Amino acid sequence: MLDKKIIATHSGKYHTDDLFAVATLQLLLGHENTEVIRTRDSEEIKKADYVVDVGGILDPDNNIFDHHQSEDTGTHENGIPYASFGLVWEKFGQKLAGGIREAKVVEEKIVQPIDANDNGHSLYTLSKEQISPYTIQGMLYSFRPTSDENKAYDKVFQELLSLVRNILEREIFLAKLYVKAEDEIRQVYEKSGDKQIVVFENYEHYGRELVGDILCEYPEPIYAIFYKPEDNNWQLSAIKKEKGTFESRKRLPESWGGTKTEKELEELTGFSGVVFVHSNGFMAISKSKETAVALAKKSLEM
Repeated sequence: MLDKKIIATHSGKYHTDDLFAVATLQLLLGHENTEVIRTRDSEEIKKADYVVDVGGILDPDNNIFDHHQSEDTGTHENGIPYASFGLVWEKFGQKLAGGIREAKVVEEKIVQPIDANDNGHSLYTLSKEQISPYTIQGMLYSFRPTSDENKAYDKVFQELLSLVRNILEREIFLAKLYVKAEDEIRQVYEKSGDKQIVVFENYEHYGRELVGDILCEYPEPIYAIFYKPEDNNWQLSAIKKEKGTFESRKRLPESWGGTKTEKELEELTGFSGVVFVHSNGFMAISKSKETAVALAKKSLEM
């Protein structure tokens, strides 16, 4: 039986970056093949095969990943400073995710936000409501032991590693699907005779969010139409002006939207089989692809 690889990180309060850095290494090595120690003892740290977020040394060639030393420990391409998660992902992410693009998707979605938070690098400005989004950091920190609980940080850290591994493993899985779907969606767009209304076949069910995020990179698309296998319907989706916004390039007519019966929708639109039109005009549901296409064409004319 092979000796387990020792991963060392700091003791005391855990942070999101050290949890995810350790989880990354466990996915890489197989968590059953690792032993995680939490310490600040320099002699114990020297015995470890991998060191993250402790020790004051950055030496990726020897699997030592701390970002707290005074000298510059580098940044992501967009200037976000590396934390331990980012440093570990920089070395092992491509291997773990299965490719450069897949690793980049994970990096942008979860690694960079965690690195930014750990380094006090703000990524957003609060709106007038002054309410912060509930982040993955907030979720993980909610498990920190309180003064009323007789529980050690080390025990909680070990318990959370299973959850964090599952989250990271899922994000890697989704990144692989995203890269595959992105290529396929672009191919559908390139082959589409009508670049304003891009129609997907019933086997190409990628979902409104993914289709919209990719098609909004092109100037022509106004609507996308695709199959919804969960309810055997077709969805007409208005393309956003740009990624990250809710504003559509052209909303469906306001008169169509809201809670209406199919008969009312047929009278308003002139087409049978219209199930629902959202009151904000960003999407409609119909029983057939043909009806969805007809709705899109009529909306363009209005």
